[in-house]
Amino acid sequence: MLKKVSIAVGVTLIVVIVLLLSIYRITFNDDGYNMLVINRSKGEGFGITFIGNLEIWKVGTTVHGGRAERPLYYQGKWWAEEEPAADWDKMETMLFAQLKADDRFKTDAEIHQAIGYSLIKTDNQWERAAVHFNKAVSMDPNLYLSWYNLGLIYDGETGRECFRNCIKANPDFAPAYYWLGYSLCRYSRDKEALPIFKEYLEVAKDILYEENRFAFASKVVEELKAGKEGENLKTIRIQE
Repeated sequence: MLKKVSIAVGVTLIVVIVLLLSIYRITFNDDGYNMLVINRSKGEGFGITFIGNLEIWKVGTTVHGGRAERPLYYQGKWWAEEEPAADWDKMETMLFAQLKADDRFKTDAEIHQAIGYSLIKTDNQWERAAVHFNKAVSMDPNLYLSWYNLGLIYDGETGRECFRNCIKANPDFAPAYYWLGYSLCRYSRDKEALPIFKEYLEVAKDILYEENRFAFASKVVEELKAGKEGENLKTIRIQE
């Protein structure tokens, strides 16, 4: 009886493995990952590195957080560390060409987004990054993370419009609501800020990494509803 059960389990396991392999393509030491698992039809999946620290990265046709960004980030980081006075024009050209040739799923817009993100993360080059984010959204207005980063880069109405475009491209991306509401409060546009913060609380309520912002926004909403500037709103306001 035990032998029959073992055989049945073994057959089931083989069937499951065959089924998974028909859906997913699994490769090793590919595109900067130790293991890469990609859905054959969608071109999406995840990449894993386990040498040094374990890292699991979402992989998809959008570069941010995907297979282009991880190698790009570390390439950019290497340039910043090895070449303190790096020729960033040369670096950007090299990275663009490499990523362009690397994977058929990457669009020019997504590559510009990844380069912009790398410039921020490796050397705080916000002005250079803005050039690439602007190129990205001019080619593909649905790249919400480019809009989001532009919102962080630009102040005033220009930045707020970028956050609005981010929300339009991805209504489920909570941080854009938060910073849009924050910017409106900063300039004492409280009536406009209140519904934005309420939307943020709705979108972010089940997102663990929004825990701290959620707590702060909840207090801000209470102050806005009461029409009184408490300690939380005071921390947002522009100090004259």
